[in-house]
Amino acid sequence: MADLFQAFGLRAADSGKRRLKLLHQVSAAQTTPATTLWMAVYLPRLALHAVVETEEAAVVIETQAGRSLIISTNQAAERLSITNGMMLSAALSLCNGLHIYERDSSTEYRLLNEVAAIAYSFSDSVSLYASDTIVLEICNSLKLFGGLDALQQGLQQSIEKLKLQTILSVAPTACAATWLALSGQTTARITDLRALKTVLRTLPISLITGKTKTTRQFQNCGIQTLGDYMRLPHKDVNRRFGLRPLRVLQQALGELPELLQYYHPPEPFSSEWHFDDPVATCGLIEKVVERLLQGLQQYLQIRCAAIQYVVLRLEHIDQSISNLRISSSHYQRNDAHLKQLFHERLQNYELKQPVISICLRADEIHVLPAANMELFAVHNNNQQDWQQLMDILQARLGQQIIRQLSTCDDPRPEYAYRFSNNAGAKLRHSGWPFWLLETPQPLDIRQFSKNLKPENGAERIEQGWWAGADIRRDYYCTQHAQGSARYWVFQDCRSGQWFLHGLFG
Repeated sequence: MADLFQAFGLRAADSGKRRLKLLHQVSAAQTTPATTLWMAVYLPRLALHAVVETEEAAVVIETQAGRSLIISTNQAAERLSITNGMMLSAALSLCNGLHIYERDSSTEYRLLNEVAAIAYSFSDSVSLYASDTIVLEICNSLKLFGGLDALQQGLQQSIEKLKLQTILSVAPTACAATWLALSGQTTARITDLRALKTVLRTLPISLITGKTKTTRQFQNCGIQTLGDYMRLPHKDVNRRFGLRPLRVLQQALGELPELLQYYHPPEPFSSEWHFDDPVATCGLIEKVVERLLQGLQQYLQIRCAAIQYVVLRLEHIDQSISNLRISSSHYQRNDAHLKQLFHERLQNYELKQPVISICLRADEIHVLPAANMELFAVHNNNQQDWQQLMDILQARLGQQIIRQLSTCDDPRPEYAYRFSNNAGAKLRHSGWPFWLLETPQPLDIRQFSKNLKPENGAERIEQGWWAGADIRRDYYCTQHAQGSARYWVFQDCRSGQWFLHGLFG
């Protein structure tokens, strides 16, 4: 090591003095809070979670330069001294019954996007930093979530619902936070930009260069840590190893800006799941749907939005497609209610063929209007329970079985009402009765004048000429002279004849 420092014009004794001087300056300086604060979420076993969940010894391999290398292991394999970067042949010599899986990059990317969607609910600045790491800027979110501890705990608990192992670290730059997470420092929280250089000194040099030829060159020269690299003259190091290591280090220290591509949730919502083997029972499909609904809930919470229906697309082994539509009578984003609706629907659903993949899709997203909270909460539980009951009955019996009265855009009373299968259909309150006679009944003018008294003036309805059913009528709301019964009557403007058309409840 002394020869190396002499090669760059330094003495080994000087390096120790400079180190002590730097540490003294950092400890004596006033603490300067970082203007930005980044949290890195590292998923160390993402490749393994993407292909299998097992307690037995298992590894994920990837072919590199004609060799099968292990890129992810579970705890059972690690107990047998099987590590990442080991060749498959060496791992098999340690465990004959080792479970081996090929890497599934597409599933890894999907899981990473699910984690990014969860992180997006904690910060609007989220980036897919690496194939197994995301970063999010949290400086502007600390006050909203009640501090760093509460934010980190909430984020970690949300990700744990996906059954993914995580390592979270915090630093003033995205690069530094990622390095701390990759080095396994789960408790690392660096909020002071001046203290960042001191902490990074102990990290391995491979974080800058990765597992490349440059890393071996650094190590052959005796440069094992970032601290060793920082002590060398930048001009001479750049001439020997290139500019990239120094630029990456300066980005980690906040001396150079780092360009990031930020994550934005896709439009519209769509989440897929591919089964390893064809599934012939709805019970297994329901478990996967529950997980997809968690992603849908996160998606809707980010946008302060809700849905009224969602479609589950089933792809069968014979390439045929089945679609299951689940509707709600009101705008919904509670995954618990949607899970119950899917349970009722799938409980009696018969699969015509085994399923190889499913896709949950929400095409119509409705942004909910902002509303002020009431000082004294008023709960309309009866209305909410009734709507949920209608949803459950439709999911269990089918949409064609449960119908309700609704109105359409037709001014003629005979055609203004109809039965609808839409649970969220609305009735237009126009002052007309809901109980209409199928055919208007003629009235005796003498009995009419004695027993019925009009409550208001005439309502002229003169429509239908475009459909060949032209009507010209004057409608009246009347009440029986000897009771509380109310009737809806009209006089035909052409013939002068009076008719009874409806009754008020």
